[in-house]
Amino acid sequence: MALLTHDYYCPKLGMASEMRILSPEAILSGEEKPRATLFLLPPEGESGLSLLTETKIAALSEEYRAVIIIPPCLEGCYTDMVFGYPFYQSLKYVREYIETYLPGLAPLKGKTAVAGFGIGGAAALRWALEEPDYFSFAGSISGLLDPSSAAGDYFTERRLTDLYGTAEERQKKEEDFLSLCKTSAQSGIYLFSAKDDPGFDSTCLAAKALGEKARVSTVQGKSTGKTRSDQLGVFFKLFLGGDE
Repeated sequence: MALLTHDYYCPKLGMASEMRILSPEAILSGEEKPRATLFLLPPEGESGLSLLTETKIAALSEEYRAVIIIPPCLEGCYTDMVFGYPFYQSLKYVREYIETYLPGLAPLKGKTAVAGFGIGGAAALRWALEEPDYFSFAGSISGLLDPSSAAGDYFTERRLTDLYGTAEERQKKEEDFLSLCKTSAQSGIYLFSAKDDPGFDSTCLAAKALGEKARVSTVQGKSTGKTRSDQLGVFFKLFLGGDE
C-alpha cells in the first residue's frame, strides 16, 4: 500500500493546497489499472489524517483495488464561503488537476464515487447530485447536511455566517439542497447516521427528499470511530460489490 501527500497550487484559491492519495502499489507503479476511484472527504476542520489512522481505508483500498483521493476540509468545509474562499470549487478542481498532472491515477466516468464524513457528507452528496453521469455512487456517513442548523460545537454562529451567510441565506441553501435531492438523476446513494449524531435530522430530511434513490441505514446511540469505519466498509460493498 502506498500513501502520497501531494502539495500543489490551486488556482481556484490562489494558494497552495494538498491532497492525500492512497493506492495499492501495483496501481501506483502502473502495473495494474485501478478498479475504481473514491474521493473521500473528511469531517469539518480535518486534513484527512484521521481517515488513515482511525478507519480501515487502507485495507479497503487494497481489497477493492481502488485509488482513494482525500482532499483536506479545514476551515472552508467544502463550501464556497460567503465571506472567504471558494472551497467547493477548489474541491472540484482536484479532479481536473489529477487528470492533467497525474494521468495514471485519473478517475474515470462511471467508475468513480464520492463519500464524506460530517460536513464532508454534504459536499459529497452535492457533487454527486450535480454530476450523476460522472459519479456512479455517493455516500454520507454521519453527515451534517443542513446549513441552517443551529450553531454549536465546531460551527459557531460566526463560522456559520462566514460559510453560509445569514439565517435566511442558510435556509435558502437548505431548500436548494433538498430540491437537488428531489430532482437529480443520481440514484446510487448511501446514507448513514446514528440517532444521536448531530446530523441525524438532516440525514432524515435528505432521505425523504431522495426517496427510492437512496439506501438509508440508522442505528441507536451515537457514532463512534469504529461505527464510521465499519460504515465505510458497507459503502464499499454497495459501491463495488460483495457481501455486507
